[in-house]
Amino acid sequence: LHNPEWMEKLQQEIESVVGRDPMVEESDLAKLELVNAVIKETLRLHPPLPLMIPHTFPEPRIVAGFEIPAKATVVIKAYAIGRDSQAWPNDPGKLRTGRFVGSNTNVYGHDFELLPFG
Repeated sequence: LHNPEWMEKLQQEIESVVGRDPMVEESDLAKLELVNAVIKETLRLHPPLPLMIPHTFPEPRIVAGFEIPAKATVVIKAYAIGRDSQAWPNDPGKLRTGRFVGSNTNVYGHDFELLPFG
């Protein structure tokens, strides 16, 4: 166990929201801010899909200053995005359990710095 303080915080949050019931319901998830923050941070460092769906450009394009020729297939590495020091300037390669506390960043593709599911 690398962070017993956070383990205790998470246990306290779950107990205060769910009680002693051993089953966490989907309706409880929105109330578990610390649990959600740790899940997001875990998905940032360890995305379930390290590569996103390939995209083929029908026409030549310039993306972030790079020329991509027509019919080129591009694959984005979710693993690399989660460790990008421009997107994550504070310890991008380190698990920081509190990184997403108070953040509205989601994992559904609306925030491009966190795309664990592509």
